[in-house]
Amino acid sequence: DDGDLVLKCDNGSGGTTAYLTLDGGTETIEIVKNTNFAGNIDVDGTTNLDAVDIDGTVNMATTLLVSGKITGEGGILLKQMAAPSAPAAGYAILYMDSQNGSLTAQVTDAESNTTTCVLCAGEGG
Repeated sequence: DDGDLVLKCDNGSGGTTAYLTLDGGTETIEIVKNTNFAGNIDVDGTTNLDAVDIDGTVNMATTLLVSGKITGEGGILLKQMAAPSAPAAGYAILYMDSQNGSLTAQVTDAESNTTTCVLCAGEGG
């Protein structure tokens, strides 16, 4: 049925607080207190997070989309790569060229004109 399973505990003030609710009607699990996970978490699907604080390495297998600014206190580490295809109109690519070690930017304007700029020559350039 659509019933809920609610786990409550003494809240330290003489009453009880719902800490975990399994909602049969909405098919959701609600945890209303801080939660610590000692093991790994595997999420299938989309995860909406208000704030993320990661203490360690992040390995992403696909594209990172950032709608705001990117701020790096430790710098940005680029690995050498072959020159990529020109970016789509209105975009730019920053990369370290594997042929000559140069730091290079490719910029494509709104009319699809691409300009390649060497920002810093590498040992081979």
